[in-house]
Amino acid sequence: MFGFKPEEKGTSPGDKYFRKVLGVYQRMNDALYGKVNYPPGGFSGLHEKPLWMCGDASWKWHTKEMNDPSITPTKPLYLSRPNIFTTATGAWIYGKRFITNGDSRSVGICRPRVWAVTRVPEDFITFCDSYFSAEVSRSESPVDGRNSVVVGKKLDDFGVFAASRIMFHELVHWYGSEIVNKEVNRPNTACHKVEDEQAVSKEGELIWSFENAAGEIELTTTKKGDDEAYTALSTYGYVRCSRLARSHPGSEFAGNSGPSQATKTAETYAYFAMMAYLDNFDWSGDGKAKEINWQA
Repeated sequence: MFGFKPEEKGTSPGDKYFRKVLGVYQRMNDALYGKVNYPPGGFSGLHEKPLWMCGDASWKWHTKEMNDPSITPTKPLYLSRPNIFTTATGAWIYGKRFITNGDSRSVGICRPRVWAVTRVPEDFITFCDSYFSAEVSRSESPVDGRNSVVVGKKLDDFGVFAASRIMFHELVHWYGSEIVNKEVNRPNTACHKVEDEQAVSKEGELIWSFENAAGEIELTTTKKGDDEAYTALSTYGYVRCSRLARSHPGSEFAGNSGPSQATKTAETYAYFAMMAYLDNFDWSGDGKAKEINWQA
């Protein structure tokens, strides 16, 4: 799932990829079971812990001339928050969190077919309306279905729309981020982030989505014409995860996949966690339940 093989004893302390994977799970375990906040003071240094929100309707648009809603006595935002409103003409505000996307029409968090969003720099995780849809609520979780798994069951049956998988995926975004030299190294430093890496084909080609003339979404590995018409397809589901983990040494696409990419995408961590929990079956190779060969 991560594109590398640990030592026979299951430990590879000298392997940078092993250390990265173990570090993400360890931080998550220490924080959730130890009931401590990671990181102390949040990633922004402004909040003690992340804010969990249901939907994004609570955010309100403010121009810089409007009064700061979080201080008393109040004053215009451009005076109370000069570091934010030096260039921004307005911002979406919730409590002491600010999003300066330049669009007064939408805060831009929840969108169609988006179940949840983690914004590390602003210290919050949002579960969108789609997360509370019938599609998600009807999906069987690994916990509920563990004792009913039969040979041939697909891991995706638990993964794609399961609320627990979606939540775990978002937690990986959070605990996969680190502060290095007082900077949040998630958006731009490859060694210190866990995001949603771009999906690849079985040959390792990057996959893009675009809207065709009929208004339908298609996938392609070749962009033609206007680059802005294409969107990088994120890695979701077992097949996409396994293809991202596969190395293609000597190929022109070698840099698109392998452990360097698989260890910094949230979905691989979520799927590996499901495989570890459902350990009464072997899920390797094709993501389908198989009897475990204890003699191998």
